[in-house]
Amino acid sequence: MRRPNQLETVITCQMLGRYPLLLCLLIGVLACAPAWAQREGENWYFGERAGVNFATGEAVPMLDGEMNTREGCITVSDTNGVLLFYSDGSSVWTKDHTIMANGTGLRGNSSSTQSCIVVPWPNVQGKYILFTVDCVENGYRDGLRYSVVNMNAAGGNGAVEEKNIPMSAPVLEKVTAVRHANGADVWLIAHAIDDTEFRVFSITPSGVNTNPVRQRIGPSVNYGDVGYLKSSINGAYLAMACSVPKMLVLFSFDKAAGTISSPLVLDNNVAYGIEFSQRGRFLYSGSWDLSAIYQYDLSLPTTAIAAQRIKVGDAALASGALQMAPNGRIYIAHEDRTELSVIRQPEAYGTACDVRINSLELGRVGKLGLPNFFPAVFTTEPRYRIEIANGCVGDTIPAAFVSSTSVTNIVWDFGDPGSGTANRAVGAQVTHAFSTARTFTVKVRFDNAGGQSTEVTTTVTIAPRPNVKAGPDVTMCAGSIVQLQATGASTYLWSPAELVSDSMAASPTALVTSTTTFIVTGTSTAGCVNADTVVIIVDGSPVTVSSDTLICSGTSARLRASGTDTYEWSPTTGLDDPRSASPLATPPTTTLYTVIGRTGTCADTATVVVAVEDPPVLTTSGDVNICIGASAVLWVSGANQVAWTPSTGLADPTADTIIVSPTTTTTYTVQGWSEHGCTSSASITVTVGAGQRVNITADTLICLGDA
Repeated sequence: MRRPNQLETVITCQMLGRYPLLLCLLIGVLACAPAWAQREGENWYFGERAGVNFATGEAVPMLDGEMNTREGCITVSDTNGVLLFYSDGSSVWTKDHTIMANGTGLRGNSSSTQSCIVVPWPNVQGKYILFTVDCVENGYRDGLRYSVVNMNAAGGNGAVEEKNIPMSAPVLEKVTAVRHANGADVWLIAHAIDDTEFRVFSITPSGVNTNPVRQRIGPSVNYGDVGYLKSSINGAYLAMACSVPKMLVLFSFDKAAGTISSPLVLDNNVAYGIEFSQRGRFLYSGSWDLSAIYQYDLSLPTTAIAAQRIKVGDAALASGALQMAPNGRIYIAHEDRTELSVIRQPEAYGTACDVRINSLELGRVGKLGLPNFFPAVFTTEPRYRIEIANGCVGDTIPAAFVSSTSVTNIVWDFGDPGSGTANRAVGAQVTHAFSTARTFTVKVRFDNAGGQSTEVTTTVTIAPRPNVKAGPDVTMCAGSIVQLQATGASTYLWSPAELVSDSMAASPTALVTSTTTFIVTGTSTAGCVNADTVVIIVDGSPVTVSSDTLICSGTSARLRASGTDTYEWSPTTGLDDPRSASPLATPPTTTLYTVIGRTGTCADTATVVVAVEDPPVLTTSGDVNICIGASAVLWVSGANQVAWTPSTGLADPTADTIIVSPTTTTTYTVQGWSEHGCTSSASITVTVGAGQRVNITADTLICLGDA
């Protein structure tokens, strides 16, 4: 289940995707504080396969990362702290540490200070916008671009769907983002080369507006510059670290208008990594050619901020990125070191902020960069949000009011007087069916933790249902093909799908044999659904015939047809009545008969095969003469089965070969059958003779020479 996005600032509202499951809903005075934990920044991957996890509140090294990058990178987790993906601006890795689908060839660079940054697509659950900036080594040629990561794709592993959409070129290696004052939209901020020009892009639920607001303010920043551009978590300030020329500049930012003002140069030394404290009072800076860590107190008068900077730490080595963590501490990268330094108490003044050099052992080699988070991830201010999705007329749409602190007396006004008394509702979790199609302003009034009456608003757009038409009913003959035609929607789905050529086409063909009702469901570009039906009326039934049959030569078979009013058989050979529904067929050879059945103006055809089989051709032994008491061997071939008669005295009258011992002349008849039962017969006569008696005298003995 999805927890609410936690990137909103004070008194904000936001719509999430269509009809999401609302995980944490206020009921009465129940607060949903866990939903606001800073868990989207809980996982970090950076450097040479280094990683840190903050699930326990302490930084715990991770060794399972696959990314190797010198500078800019980003890691994205959901509101439960579950890793989603990470990137160096060139490739994207999934939570399983494999390359995401279509996740290579992005136009950031591992040598770009802030190679990439990710913000959630406003009001669209599971979609993220990954912005990239090229590096000075490439002449900044690819500039600022964006790609879209859809975590709903690839079974939840995500896919890069749109990639490298141009926004502005060339720009410096700097990019940051600020949550709009409305709590839903986002400002993306980049800086031109050899110019004073900032470029501020608006990101709304409609997507990225690639036409920026251009504003020239502050010092010019030149080709070859590196260093971070950061916004404070509350969006009130921007800070820019520069190397060409060397300087650190502070600006004010209007998060409602997206405008930049009040440039203030804080330092003329090289600054690279910078970060604001969580509440925005202090700004910290570090450098790769100076070992000092500085603190600037932004609560001081403008003229005193730079003058009263404090050196709060000395790393004795070059510093890279400074990055706020979910535990409120700021971590510092050092190139080619296996440790991070940390500012443990960033809200404390001076050295009480407790800078500890090389205090976090990584077990891997770190480089200059740390994940370049959307700063609003780490906000700690009370926040309120309305969660309601765009929908369609007639939908019952769930809505939820979510707060980071306890509130009471929650009352909704949907701005929909046409819905009557349903326009108002009470409680954290409600539903509403809007009465018409338009954009409504939804308000929630409540008493905050201090007892003050407070109101937040959002807008929701209700789209009309498409006017789907399936066309007029059609009368046709059975077995005919009809062209269906749907109109009024963007996409269509026909049922029963198995009877149409393409169930997702606007105008598929259909083959029907009986009266059928087709339903087409149309979906508009806004995702609204409607349906219509069309009845295809079959005039007349299809003709059906008896099964194919086999007969023996010279015999007959009864053909049968049904389903229509009249019948006509062809060929007529061997038929006793070609216009009968059940003619008697006596074909001389195997014949395919076709019958045309007619009902009114509709005709249908069917076929039946009458196979004709000749009787078996028997080959037998010839007639034979034997003496009385003798035996004869008779045989037959050419049949599948045989039967001899008379069978008296035969050991097996069904054998192909038999032995007979008749006492009188006898004619044996053998009946033979083919495999399919056709028969023929043959006869063999065994003639029995009486013979002659021979008398011989008894044996005698004579002498030699006697007769």
